[in-house]
Amino acid sequence: MKSLQVIYFIDLAKTLNFTETAKHFFVSQPAISKQISALEEELGVQLFHRGQRQVTLTPAGESYASFFDETLEAFEMIKKETIEAARKEIRTIKVSLLAAWNLSGYLPAIVKAYAGLYPEIQLIFDHHTFQELNDQLKRGDIDLAISLLRTEQIKSEWVTEKITEIPALLFYSSAHPILANNHMNLSGTDAFMQEKNALKVEAFKGEKFLIYNDQTETYSKKLIQEMIQPFGFTPNVEVVNNVETMILRVETGQGVAIFDDWIRYKSNPSLNYLSLGINHSVMAVWLKARQSVEVERLVGVISEILSR
Repeated sequence: MKSLQVIYFIDLAKTLNFTETAKHFFVSQPAISKQISALEEELGVQLFHRGQRQVTLTPAGESYASFFDETLEAFEMIKKETIEAARKEIRTIKVSLLAAWNLSGYLPAIVKAYAGLYPEIQLIFDHHTFQELNDQLKRGDIDLAISLLRTEQIKSEWVTEKITEIPALLFYSSAHPILANNHMNLSGTDAFMQEKNALKVEAFKGEKFLIYNDQTETYSKKLIQEMIQPFGFTPNVEVVNNVETMILRVETGQGVAIFDDWIRYKSNPSLNYLSLGINHSVMAVWLKARQSVEVERLVGVISEILSR
């Protein structure tokens, strides 16, 4: 039994006119007759009395017409319910953050606030480097990137929105010889704060400024130089393999590194830091080709919570 045969039968049971039913489906009258005859043969009963001027349902035809009509109605109801259920199925929005950021103080609030708006959408977070974020956006692997961006880095295929600013910090070893040279014999929090207040960026003129190796290496060198030049010297920039190596080198006094206020290593007791007096713009970035109300609302939630 074919679904088309049943559909023709239900319509013919209402019109009781082969020509009229044929018009409803834009087919010929013989095509309707052929399908109805095939259905009758399969069911083993005659469904219609065919007179020269009139077509009527047989008792069997009336029974099948009632059955198929109810079945089709139930089918349409189930179809509607399953479509509605599919719309409410858990979907995901993939959000990538800049590598080594610690947003543990914000993410639970972001997830909770967004779930209040879209309970059917699950937020998935991960971390990547500058270049990996760019590549993932280009491939469409992520829906939203949260990163540090300057105007010259923005691409035409992106939608960008500034969500906050965070201070740039210069990190150095808590056992750095430069601290001993300042003859500070204090201890605890007071010592740490006084050391930071007493130190100036210029004191690190002879240090290696470390950056990690990725495809934005040239841009990173330029950015470090631009940030340090106002302090009266050109930094000696050295490239290492990754962020972990940068931290290891800084911990052991083999260089300094510029991170931002969200860096997860900020609480590392082996590290001290001082402010450069510069703020970095934190940007939300997504593809124009993948714009959606859900992503835009998420950016709004993130911006609101970060500004608290």
